[in-house]
Amino acid sequence: MKYVRAEAVRYMGAKKDDRDAGVLADLAYLQLRNEVRPKSCWRICGCSVDAGGVTLVANGMRFESKNLAAHLQGCKKLAVLAATLGSNADIVLRRLALTNVAQAAAAQAVCAALIESYCDETEAEIAAAAAGLHLKPRFSPGYGDWRLEDQQLLLAFLDCVKSIGLTLTDGYMLTPVKSVTAVIGLTEDTVCNSSKCAACLNQECEFRKE
Repeated sequence: MKYVRAEAVRYMGAKKDDRDAGVLADLAYLQLRNEVRPKSCWRICGCSVDAGGVTLVANGMRFESKNLAAHLQGCKKLAVLAATLGSNADIVLRRLALTNVAQAAAAQAVCAALIESYCDETEAEIAAAAAGLHLKPRFSPGYGDWRLEDQQLLLAFLDCVKSIGLTLTDGYMLTPVKSVTAVIGLTEDTVCNSSKCAACLNQECEFRKE
């Protein structure tokens, strides 16, 4: 898993050439690098897409979301992905929140950059197994009209509790906190939009890339 300083600085809301922000990010990474325990699991399956949502062929699991359906238009397969940095990263974040607010903010940004980097690496594994199909950007519960509650369906589908120790709170938030669940459309279309930010519905996001 690669640490990209520029990405951490971007998640801090600083300019890419902000030296002080870069130093804070590097210090945070030094405290996190031996605590992060990345794990992931994923599964490729067939899917059926209609105007109102997406159904998994494997078990009939249904996701009601027009935005997800639009994103997966033309896909006959998708990958379900879950990834986490592990519970030790959460412990470091909680400790820093009590002792050093600036360092805690930097650590949050570093973790955001690390989980994105790890998901990208896991996507490379999915691409290798996808028999020449092209990957669409990740799409997660909570994006657009896709209900956050559907995270529990994704975790059950991948048996995440046993496989990577990933669970949900009563409010449908992931634990450990620095974790991701998503689906990735697999398509034969060679003109596949590979920009995650371009696929995101939040046009006003402060972390949006051009």
